[in-house]
Amino acid sequence: MRKLLICFMICLSAGSYAYTRTSTITKEAEKIEKAEEQRKDRLSRRKDKLESELAELLKNYNSRVEITEKLKMDSEVRWYRDEYKEILKKYESVQDNLEKEIEKKERELAIVNRGLGISAEEITEE
Repeated sequence: MRKLLICFMICLSAGSYAYTRTSTITKEAEKIEKAEEQRKDRLSRRKDKLESELAELLKNYNSRVEITEKLKMDSEVRWYRDEYKEILKKYESVQDNLEKEIEKKERELAIVNRGLGISAEEITEE
């Protein structure tokens, strides 16, 4: 009887320990999943913001391209050729800065997309 009682106590304590450990592991896994979901949401918001900024920059860049082309023609034909050439130089420097900014935003967007792609791959593998 005593041996049976001792075996029962050992089994009960082992089961209790296993349940507690499983519960702790489950809570840790839920915490990690929640953090990953927050990271994914943050990356999605960043992606949306970058896409809108990039669209705005491209729109601005394209409108300036038309003006730059007109200034190039005017600087060759008009009476105030020197003034047009100065304005053209300023516009070209602005265009160069816009191109750099667009490239920077595209690189950031590629990094964010890569991060979201990794998250999507992890989810589909599970």
